[in-house]
Formats: sequence, C-alpha cells, structure tokens
Amino acid sequence: MPQSHHIKKYNLEIIGRGSDGVIQIQPQAVDFGTITVGFNKTLQATVYNRSNCNIFIELKMAPKNEKQGGKTKYSQSELTTLTKVLGENFHFDTPKGIINAKSKKMISITFKPQLRFDFDINMVCIARERMDKDVQNKISQTKYQEAVVEKSFITVQAKGDYPLLRFEDVRNDQESIANLWERFNMTKMNKDLLNPLNESEKIFNNSDQTNQSMDELVRNLTSFNWDFGKIPIRHARARKVTLTMKNIGGVEAKWLFKLPNDSEIELEPWADPGEPTPEKAFEKHILDNKIFDVHPRKGTLQPGEQMELNVFYYPKEVKRHHLKTFLQIANGKPLIINLQGETLHRRAYMRLLKDVYHLPPTPIGLDWAVTYPIEMKNLGITKLNYSIDTAQLEALNASNYDFRIFEIQNPEGKLAPNDTQYIYTLFRPLEAKDYAVDLPIKISDIEGPSDHQHVLKLRGKGYHPELVDKIPKEVKFYEDLPKCRAFVGEDGQMAAFSYESIDFGELESAQVSNRFVILYNMHSN
Repeated sequence: MPQSHHIKKYNLEIIGRGSDGVIQIQPQAVDFGTITVGFNKTLQATVYNRSNCNIFIELKMAPKNEKQGGKTKYSQSELTTLTKVLGENFHFDTPKGIINAKSKKMISITFKPQLRFDFDINMVCIARERMDKDVQNKISQTKYQEAVVEKSFITVQAKGDYPLLRFEDVRNDQESIANLWERFNMTKMNKDLLNPLNESEKIFNNSDQTNQSMDELVRNLTSFNWDFGKIPIRHARARKVTLTMKNIGGVEAKWLFKLPNDSEIELEPWADPGEPTPEKAFEKHILDNKIFDVHPRKGTLQPGEQMELNVFYYPKEVKRHHLKTFLQIANGKPLIINLQGETLHRRAYMRLLKDVYHLPPTPIGLDWAVTYPIEMKNLGITKLNYSIDTAQLEALNASNYDFRIFEIQNPEGKLAPNDTQYIYTLFRPLEAKDYAVDLPIKISDIEGPSDHQHVLKLRGKGYHPELVDKIPKEVKFYEDLPKCRAFVGEDGQMAAFSYESIDFGELESAQVSNRFVILYNMHSN
C-alpha cells in the first residue's frame, strides 16, 4: 500500500537592520601650498567608518557650494570643464573601495598642477550601493535609480604656479627711462611673461625628452629686442643698462642668461670645423670681440625678491651689431633676447626716438594749437646743423583752406655735441579726420652735408568734442613705466629713497601738505 506525502508549511520571519553608515575624514582641511607647474606634492588624509556596516565609497574633488563661498550655479559646460581640470590636477591612490565597519583607511592625495591656478575646493566622500553582477544586470533593465549619498567632505587648498619674473626697472646714466623702457620692449615682455606656457615653450623646457635640434626648439619661441641705441665711436666705455628683475610668482625662480658660445665644445687642434656661414661668422666675430656682455649670467630669486641684471654694449667698431641670446627661467618662460646696438662715425648724427609720431587725438575748434615737443639729439662729436623742409606742411595747410593744421616753431637750428633739444610741433585740426605729413630733415656739420637724412613723420587725428560716442581713446605713449628712483652708480643702485612714490592726496588751494622721506646710502662701505 503506497504511503501518502504530507507537506508542512512554515512561516519564517527574517529580521535585518539597515544602516547608511557614518563617515568622517580627518583632517578637516588640507593645504598643499604653492607647487610649481609640472611638479607634485602628496598629502595624506584618513577616512573613518564609524558605523556597524561595510560601506562602498568613492572620493572626488568638487567645487564649493554657495554656502561655502562657491559659485551659485554652474552651467553644464562649466561643470564639464571644471571636472576635467580637477581630474587632471588631483589624483588619489585609492579613489574608490570598501571600508569595513569600525575601521579606517589612509588615502594619499597627489596635487600635480598642469596650469597656473588657485584651487579652493572640497574633497567629497560619496557612499554608493555595492551590488553583485547578477543584481546589476537585472536592475540595469529597469528604471532603478542608484542611491548616491554624500557622506563627508573636507576643504582642499592648492595653488599651481610657475616661476614668474617681471622687469621692474631699466636704467642708464645717459638715457631717459621712458626711452629705454620702449627700446627694451619692457611692457610687451612683462605681459608675455604672465601668459601660460605654450606648447613650444613646454617642449623647450623638456628638451632632454626630444630629438629636436636647437634650431627647431627655438624656432617658435617668443623673441624680444633689447636695443642699446646708437653710440659714437669716441665713447671708450661701454653703454651699461641696468635692469631690475623681481620674482612676482609664488615659487622659487632660477634664471640663466645664455650666450651662443656658453655650451660650445672646444675642438682639438687637428679637427676641421668647416667653413662657417656668414651669419655664424658674424656671430663669432661679436663673441670674440666681446661686443655684448651680461652680468651676472644666472641667479635665484625667492618669491618677492629682486636683483639687478647688467647688460653691456662696447662701441669698438663702426658697425651695426646684433646677437641672439636666451633668457631661460627654470620651469618657466624661455625667451629669445636679441641684443642690438650701432656704433657711429665721429661726425654729427641726429637721433629721433620714433620713425612715426602719432600725436594724441585732438578736438576741433580749439582757440590755440596744441604743442608737442619731439626730442632730437646730436650723437656726434661735432656741431650739427639741421633744416626741416616744410614744403609738404605748407601744401597740407593750403589744401585745408589755408588753416594752420600743422606748424613747426623751430624748423632750423644747431645742436652741440651730445646736445638734446626739441622740435616744437603745433597741431590744430580743422575737421574730424586723420592728418598726415612727412617732412625731410637736412643735416650738415663742419665737413658738409651728412649722408644720414631723416624724415619727420607726423600723424594727427581730429575729433568733434560733442560727439561723445565717437571720441577716440587716447593711447598712452609709455605703458607701465617704473616708479622713480634716485641714482644708478657704476655698481648698480647705490642710493634709494624710503618711498618709491609720494602721494600728497587731495588738497585745497594754498593748503600745505608735508611728507617725510629718507635717502639711504646702499653702498656696503
């Protein structure tokens, strides 16, 4: 007889306890300080799991919210860009993983700046759900939203910087600061030194990792001219120009000034160097005769420090000279510096500071013309006679209803050796338009007419003062000039005032205002 099967049913009650965990990170703030671009620094932080359950976490860098002093709202493109930048500059040794209950985990945060930027952000710890592959495959076919909870954060401060040099001053005992500032391209150079490194500059700084030749490496570098001007051959001593360099960055700046023969290898007597090109032969001539010199050739500046660089031009022969040199800032900007100078004959020679003189925009309807002094200097050792041909000026005025648009107060005159005078140019526009005139200048001395002839090129612009929207913006003649200093001696700046500038504030008529200034002797003995 077959036996019957009995089925018994049981009710099971499963009791579980859920927890979202408690995460803490120590320390509460991490400060990397200032790190040179391309270098790195690693700091540690500890993540604590204070709860009774294991937690799967993920670490990331994120911008501060509005309450923490961050931006109110980011667009999607801004978030994408910011996420990319943070990912390129910050790295974790363990960006994600499981932290067991009642345990801690040490993490390393590496900051390797790729750009010059000041980071003030958060390091955020996020708790995520940790599922096995089968569960993940099943829920991927549904509309299930994964739970992501921000558990803790700490603040992170870091600054990426590269060595930043700025030329604060340029001096010579015979030339005005404004002229030197322009001839040495100081404004343009200072602006370029603030720009981020371009690809060619990065390749040059890492030249040990490339097979490119030196000519290829320097082909796309920015170059600047340092023009010593024209010097008569009678000058026995060099023209010395003193430049003041300052480290305005947040990291140490090591700099090196290289002449073309600094890395030259001395050949054996039997070695045949071959026939040099005319350009190389001229360069060798300049170097062998020491036409240009730089002292010191290298230095180190801590943030905020400054030092003086002396460059020399020796007028040893009547010729125009030039030499390509390099100013290399370690891990910073590499610049090509073209040293230039011209040595003149002993005859009279007129120097004008500009090829074309653009006078500032001037309103029409003035009762009196505006006078602009134009500097001229006799660089020779004999007296100079000059005569400005004003035929074109008179023709321009005649074509404007005989109105005196331009006038020259002193079209003829004499300059003693090394004498400086001014051509007083008067400009009074009749209409709101551009004016231009070129005036030849004839020069002679005791030996007769000079072969060097000049043209005074004047450009002026008139505007209607009542048409405010059409008033042209005035361009400064000299931008970013250094503040006044006292004296530059043979060994640099030997005297200095306690203040570089004095501000007397706003005063009423006849009101007296006093300031106390100290003059220091900077010489050691």
